Amino acid sequence: VGYANNTVISNCINESSINACRYGGGIAGYVTGNDSVIEECINKGSISITGNINKPEELYNLGGIVGELNAGTIRNCYNDNFLFICL
Repeated sequence: VGYANNTVISNCINESSINACRYGGGIAGYVTGNDSVIEECINKGSISITGNINKPEELYNLGGIVGELNAGTIRNCYNDNFLFICL
């Protein structure tokens, strides 16, 4: 999921590698909304963010489950692979 707002995501597995410019997460890139819940999910794919070393402000929002959790809850999830920052 790229963007989730007041969304429930449960019992899912990602096994694909993900390469993002921003908001790279194995289950969701960006999550907001107080009613958002990600639960019982597993990420098995590698996650990478590609950026410019001369612009470190662009190298952010990387996570095994969610790239950025603005609001909501993550419970009983785990990441089982690597996270990379590619310059």
